[in-house]
Amino acid sequence: MPPVLTTASTLTCGPKETLHIGKVSVDGSPLLRVGDAGVLTKAAVKGASITGCTNQSSTTTKCSGMLASAEPTGIATRLKVDGEFVALSTLKATTNGVPTSTVVVVGAANDLLKAV
Repeated sequence: MPPVLTTASTLTCGPKETLHIGKVSVDGSPLLRVGDAGVLTKAAVKGASITGCTNQSSTTTKCSGMLASAEPTGIATRLKVDGEFVALSTLKATTNGVPTSTVVVVGAANDLLKAV
């Protein structure tokens, strides 16, 4: 079972081979916490913003947020908080950069709570 993502988890934009170094900013749930970190939900991930992306050239655009029309994968199928399924360390989501890119979970930062 993969770990549940929290606000202490590290998520960046760009493929694993060429990370764009952008940090994904996600609000965690105040209702379910692991230590001091709120658990991330599918809704929070879909609305996440990205800062610090370095993918900029004459033919590309920096990632600034998650692509709202793309459904993330790596979302729990059984564990919910406040009516929303939680995000897992297997998260795969698409950014709004040009060309579109993916979110990479660099570190889950949670060994206590796991889900399917």
